[in-house]
Amino acid sequence: MPAISVIIPTYNAAEYLPEAIESVLAQTFKDYELIVVDDGSTDGTESVVKKFGDRIRYFRQENRGPGAAKNLGIRNSRGPLLATLDADDKWVPHKLQAQYEYMKAHPEAGMVNANVSTFDEKGIVTYEVDGTLRKTYQGWVFDRLIIQNFIASGTVMFRKECLDKVGLFPENYMISEDWHLWLRIAKEYPVGYINEPLGLYRWQEKSLTWDYAKAYPDRLAVLNEIISLYPDYFKNRKRLIRRAYGSLFMRYGYALFDRGDYADARAKFFVSIRNNPFQFKSYLYLLGLLVPKSLKSQITRIKRRTGIRFMPGK
Repeated sequence: MPAISVIIPTYNAAEYLPEAIESVLAQTFKDYELIVVDDGSTDGTESVVKKFGDRIRYFRQENRGPGAAKNLGIRNSRGPLLATLDADDKWVPHKLQAQYEYMKAHPEAGMVNANVSTFDEKGIVTYEVDGTLRKTYQGWVFDRLIIQNFIASGTVMFRKECLDKVGLFPENYMISEDWHLWLRIAKEYPVGYINEPLGLYRWQEKSLTWDYAKAYPDRLAVLNEIISLYPDYFKNRKRLIRRAYGSLFMRYGYALFDRGDYADARAKFFVSIRNNPFQFKSYLYLLGLLVPKSLKSQITRIKRRTGIRFMPGK
């Protein structure tokens, strides 16, 4: 039985999948199995995987989304520790080693995450997203995590036994299925954090045109579902609920601002403030809506070039 099961869910990512696989095969920690779950790809993904021979356990399903693909990998995994990696991202060589040692030293932790760096189309690492760009927490972080998802999914390792208590990834979301599971784990277990970049997030030209406002209906649905899942916990935590909605609608509004949908952005900022009058960024962004359109567009272009908007929690 391997110590770790690594799961790569993939859908039409044959162009990038070899790099993800090679980053796993290059790990300094060798006691792992690698599972690739093909979520109904039509781009020759299976032939790409087969080139790596018996080093990979390959499973295929009809296209059902990332949650279902990860769950298929989990159901077929044999290791007590699990780690997932998106097919277009990579890991640094000591990722598994660092997190295995952490989990061994902290048996109380249900999962551990780390920082992430971005890399461009030439494979050059551009910058690290760490605690200086967004706050990261460890320990009993459920209340922090429901206000904002600060966990970079490609850096996570979690215990399989946790899933016996909290369940698998939800399969009804195309986005934020990971936040849903991290919240359920964080509700029952402490969460660890390693303050170094162990994951590599691919930053490419097509990312510039991705409308990330489309992610927020799913994120709002996740927040609603988590609050409904724990009625006793939230019964006397109304302020926490208001802070969570205030934060989410602030970020939703910013996403709409970023794509130039200023009227809808304004509406979301007002919802944010109604939930949490102390959500000061919403006031700031409302003021930003008053600047000339040309200046707003220039600000958006700068933010897109930095890539910061695509980082976890955005």
